[in-house]
Amino acid sequence: MLEANRQFNEGMHADPSKLGFRLNLSRAYLVYILIVLAILIPLSAILHQPLANIDPHISILGAMIITAVIFIGFNFSLQNER
Repeated sequence: MLEANRQFNEGMHADPSKLGFRLNLSRAYLVYILIVLAILIPLSAILHQPLANIDPHISILGAMIITAVIFIGFNFSLQNER
């Protein structure tokens, strides 16, 4: 615990094993997937009709941006745990 405190005071990320817990990566993936689906499914249901009537290029760009946000978001959530 003293080493984790020293790391924190020096502005470094504290090693989770020093704090007495380990990150279960499979559980973290599962929880993140459930959160993303809870947001995307209702959003897709609401926006499906308007997006079906516009230029497909806009939908493709939107899908690329959403995919990037999902992967970037998971990386940020993991960095806060480490």
